[in-house]
Amino acid sequence: MTTIGAPTGVYRYGFYPTDPYIGMCIFDSTFGKVLYWYGPALGWQYAWNLEWGWVADIQLAGTFSVSLPEGDITGLTLSWAVMKNRKYLIQMNIRYSSQPESVGTSVYLTDGSNTHTNEITMSNGSSGNNAQEITLTERYLATFSGTITRKGRAAKSAPADTKTLGPDNSIRIYDEGPNGAPPYV
Repeated sequence: MTTIGAPTGVYRYGFYPTDPYIGMCIFDSTFGKVLYWYGPALGWQYAWNLEWGWVADIQLAGTFSVSLPEGDITGLTLSWAVMKNRKYLIQMNIRYSSQPESVGTSVYLTDGSNTHTNEITMSNGSSGNNAQEITLTERYLATFSGTITRKGRAAKSAPADTKTLGPDNSIRIYDEGPNGAPPYV
């Protein structure tokens, strides 16, 4: 007989049991994590009632010159697998600079179809914006299991100005815990 929540064995990553049952608990000795079997759709995961923390990220070393019409920030696109009934925190960090300093630079966090989920426009026209760190966040409640995408986009309104984003632009994804029961399949 197995006690609920107690690992039934110790396994290295990639060598898990081949015929697990829903609720089976094991210890992964490669990563030092306790995992539970949630069925073939979700597979082995951490305890459902906990925050799982960092999920994925992308960080760019180079800079990006902002164009007049809105466009993607080159390379700042991240897709990851979400699980139904989980909460995610999406953070986009941008370093903004402009020479000469001016108004009208906009930065957007968007979904895969370019719908803005959060945005900011630098509009005070003072040198206070130069080399400023900008963080845009979104809280996402997954209503399905699958893959979603988030992108960084930018635009400027003054064609003569040189506006640059970066280096160190990034998008980071964190799992903040459950938003409902596990979707057993």
